[in-house]
Amino acid sequence: MAQYSSADVIVLVDNNAGAPQTFTAYVRAIGNISIEGIIQEATVFGASWATFVSTAIKKMAPITLGGFYDTTAVEGPDVLFAGYAGSTTTRTVKITYGGGKYTEFEALVQKYERMPKLGAMTEYQVTLQPTGTVTEA
Repeated sequence: MAQYSSADVIVLVDNNAGAPQTFTAYVRAIGNISIEGIIQEATVFGASWATFVSTAIKKMAPITLGGFYDTTAVEGPDVLFAGYAGSTTTRTVKITYGGGKYTEFEALVQKYERMPKLGAMTEYQVTLQPTGTVTEA
């Protein structure tokens, strides 16, 4: 049985030129990667148990990435995400888990936070809302 750790994770995020940047060194936390099918309740009058139908539409929940704040040109979090909250610009994100398995998606920047703390390193957190098709391999 193959098992993988955080050392096997690779995170790529494209820049404004559309070129994938290795973003792994800027990530210390990744929120849950959750994909779900949208279902609708279909219970009729007189039924004693709820029934549901699939809408055949899937969606991916927002995902958060976090780590130390960095303004490195080209691939740092501040360069890739600051100023893009609410923008129509999307970022291509690819998270590889190990063994060639990955999740890839386009995402809108929903929120970008800088989090200075007394006596500690400043950190960032970005919330990305996937949009469109999610590829999993």
